[in-house]
Amino acid sequence: MNFVNNFASLSFDLLDELRQAAAPSFAMLDEERRTENDDLTRVLSGNLENINEHGNRADAIVRSMLEHSRGSSGKRWSVNLKTWSTRR
Repeated sequence: MNFVNNFASLSFDLLDELRQAAAPSFAMLDEERRTENDDLTRVLSGNLENINEHGNRADAIVRSMLEHSRGSSGKRWSVNLKTWSTRR
């Protein structure tokens, strides 16, 4: 999950750099094209934020599952399955 989250963050930063670098060119476009480009970058930014948010949530779920699975001491003991199954 770190891979996904890191690339989402990196892509968000690159999109911001692209926006800044292309600003002079975007300024020369007509209003319709500027609006189109603004909408596209806003959608991309939102998608990257969603990827990051859901990636963090998935990461938390996986960590929680790992912590839960490691909750026992790992100590082994013998169990008589015949008597164990009748107690249930």
